[in-house]
Amino acid sequence: MMTLRLLLLNFGGYCSILLLSHFLTKGSARVQLVGRICVALSVAVFAAPLSVIRMVICTKSVEFMPFSLSSFLMLSAVTWLLYGLFLKDLYVAGPNVLGVIFGVLQMALHAIYRKRNKVVTEEENNDTSVGKLSSDIQSCKGHEFIIFIEDSDNGPVATPSQV
Repeated sequence: MMTLRLLLLNFGGYCSILLLSHFLTKGSARVQLVGRICVALSVAVFAAPLSVIRMVICTKSVEFMPFSLSSFLMLSAVTWLLYGLFLKDLYVAGPNVLGVIFGVLQMALHAIYRKRNKVVTEEENNDTSVGKLSSDIQSCKGHEFIIFIEDSDNGPVATPSQV
């Protein structure tokens, strides 16, 4: 159901942009309107990982930021930036400058924090008890939060509401 809702939202957004630009603007104003909408959507795509970047810095772990996603996002941004520069099209090149900057930041975070994931000790490996829950209290900018470590063999040990 969630996928269907997202699909309908995307299709509805596309149709509304198409209809509004067709009936409300003419000529070069139409191109500028669609260009500005596309720039806004591109910036939103590149700004979306900012919350994950904050979490990586606070937890000092890249667990929530997959390397493949970060690397392909940067590769895409570099490709479109070069294409926009080649065509001298600011609507294409502009938002991809931001994408390259965020891509470099994500790659740097991967280089810094890639080996800082939680290491399971030998005692925890030998523990066969069921219902064990590890937690670690972290603090970031005055906000404390608890990180719950799940037992990967048996699924989640407990949800935060059960603790």
